[in-house]
Amino acid sequence: MGCLAFGRSLGLPESFRDTELKEQVSKQWLKEQLATEMQRLEAHIGRTPDLDLIPFLYCPDDSITQLPQDEDQYNVFRVLVDGVVVRFTEESRLVRAVAEGRLSHERLRALQESVRNKLSAAEGATWEIETL
Repeated sequence: MGCLAFGRSLGLPESFRDTELKEQVSKQWLKEQLATEMQRLEAHIGRTPDLDLIPFLYCPDDSITQLPQDEDQYNVFRVLVDGVVVRFTEESRLVRAVAEGRLSHERLRALQESVRNKLSAAEGATWEIETL
């Protein structure tokens, strides 16, 4: 008995099909890597992290504008709060925040509390605020 192969030519250039296949393989690999990392993280912290909080980590409300990331700076995020740039630098066990101007005490405290609460919720760990 012979082997039958079915197929249909879409008239696409071979290079396009190769690129499409590479993208599909890459996406699948990324999904698998993410799943592996999530399992590792869950085992490490003992719970599923709340990743939905991450995009809003430094923007607690609509009055704060997230500024574009500088590609030359690793783990540095900037927001505009009441006309003042606040720069957050993520390090291995801390997030350093620097206001490049003056913020009211109430506004600064609200921003600190919001970021601390979101970090704690996202990681399931207690974060503390330390003023330098």
